[in-house]
Amino acid sequence: KQGLELARSNHLDEAKAAMAAARAMVQNARAAAAAAKGQQGEAQAQVAFARAALEQAKAEITAMEAKYQQAAQDLKRFQEMARSNTISPQQLDHAVTAERTAAAERDAARSKIATQQSLLQRAQAALKASKENVRQAQAQADARQAQLEQTAARLASAQSAPEQVAKSSSQADESKADVEKARAEVEQAALNLSYTKIHAPADGYVTRKSVDPGAFVQMGQSLLAIVSPEIWVTANFKETQLTHMQPGQPVTVSVDAYPDAFLHGRVDSIQRGTGSRFSLLPPENATGNFVKVVQRVPVKIVFDRTEELADYLLVPGMSVVPEVDIKAEIPAAAADKAGQKPNTKRAGP
Repeated sequence: KQGLELARSNHLDEAKAAMAAARAMVQNARAAAAAAKGQQGEAQAQVAFARAALEQAKAEITAMEAKYQQAAQDLKRFQEMARSNTISPQQLDHAVTAERTAAAERDAARSKIATQQSLLQRAQAALKASKENVRQAQAQADARQAQLEQTAARLASAQSAPEQVAKSSSQADESKADVEKARAEVEQAALNLSYTKIHAPADGYVTRKSVDPGAFVQMGQSLLAIVSPEIWVTANFKETQLTHMQPGQPVTVSVDAYPDAFLHGRVDSIQRGTGSRFSLLPPENATGNFVKVVQRVPVKIVFDRTEELADYLLVPGMSVVPEVDIKAEIPAAAADKAGQKPNTKRAGP
């Protein structure tokens, strides 16, 4: 935290220094713009002076032209009078001198006009350059002012950094809470969506289907029955037939639907209880009038040669007649799986 405060202090000092430098640059730019405007005023004054001098020179050339025309006419008359000896040679000389003087003054006035025109062009060029200098200086001043405003904004940002950090931290906490809320809503929506799908516990054939597309399903409603592709036989042997029967013994099964077919299997397991004991209403012989009844015990028989079953349609509820060979020896692997010792003797039928 102390390092963070030190970094903030250094950042604030840098912003203040940049602010002072920006202000100095703005003042310098404004001074340069003012100087450029002063030079522009001087250039405008010089242009006005040159234009006035040119107008004066144009007025003088008009007078010099008129004076020269008068002197030339006088010289022409004096020359005609001199040929008739009307005037003296001295008067003719004066007329010649006056004509030459007027011509020289005219030429001088013309040269002065050319000089004033050149001065005016220079003054106009200087005025144009001063205007460009003013434009550049003003643009520089505007740029420095913009930099000053940016620096002031950075300084204000640096000064308000702690408040902004606190505000950002608060916003981050709020956003985190919103994210957690949205995540919980997504999980709840996914859970609700999972409730709309019913998955079968195993693959098989669909029977007794009591539901159609678009129907509403109630909790606990029976929709269909699935017959597993795995086939076995539940044989209800008499308890007197289980004396020498053990898991692993070979079984020959004949099916009523296919009287000429004989399928081969083996005893998989023997139920630990009679069928009546696990019925919905098991008998309770406690009235004193007991009649002994031979009980039936379910025995599960599985098929060893599954390829034999491909040609027959075997479904639950069909009647079969199994014959267990109790004299056959139980393979060691089958005996180990059933948790029994191998049967090495042949029992009676």
